[in-house]
Amino acid sequence: PPESTSGGQMAGIILLGLFVANAAGGALMWLATWLAAQRNPDLQIFVGSAFLVVPLLMGLLSAITWRKLPLKLGNLILLSLANTALGLCLAMLFLREGVVCLLMAAPLVWAFLLLGTLVGWQLVQPRTPKVLRVSAVPLLVGTLAFDALSSHGYERMVETQRVIAAPPATVWQHVVAFEKIEKPSEFWLCKFGLPAPEVVRVSGTRRDCVFTGNLVFEEQIVERVDSQRLTFDIVRQPDHPELLGHARVRRGQMELLANPDGTTTLVGRSWYALYVHPAWYFDRWAQSIGHGVHERVFDHIATLSRS
Repeated sequence: PPESTSGGQMAGIILLGLFVANAAGGALMWLATWLAAQRNPDLQIFVGSAFLVVPLLMGLLSAITWRKLPLKLGNLILLSLANTALGLCLAMLFLREGVVCLLMAAPLVWAFLLLGTLVGWQLVQPRTPKVLRVSAVPLLVGTLAFDALSSHGYERMVETQRVIAAPPATVWQHVVAFEKIEKPSEFWLCKFGLPAPEVVRVSGTRRDCVFTGNLVFEEQIVERVDSQRLTFDIVRQPDHPELLGHARVRRGQMELLANPDGTTTLVGRSWYALYVHPAWYFDRWAQSIGHGVHERVFDHIATLSRS
């Protein structure tokens, strides 16, 4: 009976639930990654089930382990937070994930881990039909396998515009290349380690965009119309915990549009492929990051153009 469980026993059972959940979560993450590699051998795909089904199963297994403890809703919410924090720490340790990536994933992981915990808590109640108890885990594992073996191609473009108080010919001088941006990035994710653009160098048709930490995006200029448009392909992307395996920028473009009042509308576009799913969630982050990179460059170009 729950009332006969001592504090030490409760702590031990709680820790066991956390261990079981994260051990199973690690194994399922490996399974999802391995299956996705069979379907997409040339890409490192993080399938949506890794952030939806795996946390659900982790919460479910925790609730099963804790079924004899006198836990209330508040206890389950706090324990799901602890479970999420432990899982993210393990991801940082063993998967070499960056802080920014974990910050982005945390709300989604916690929401589904909490949902799994609450669903699991209901499943272990005596009134729940036995068929629901025995079918929940196989059904979720089957869903994960199906998702991992499906196609996950996803490409999109992010566009940012800025009106600069200078004619296109003046703005153009600072579009192709510019000196180092001394001002720290104001984009909030950069404060947690996300690299930010600092300087752009050009040699012939090669264009290097250097981010903080001396991370170089090697670019090849494929279209150049002075004072109008610059288009470049990204031929090499640096290895970084916040970039590696999650997305790849394919192409960039800067377009200058002359306005009747003598100002210039500067349009920045970036085409990218997203390898982390669900796309409906992570693409919101990708769009925000894209706008943040564009805005930092636009601020610098606007300052140089006005001076």
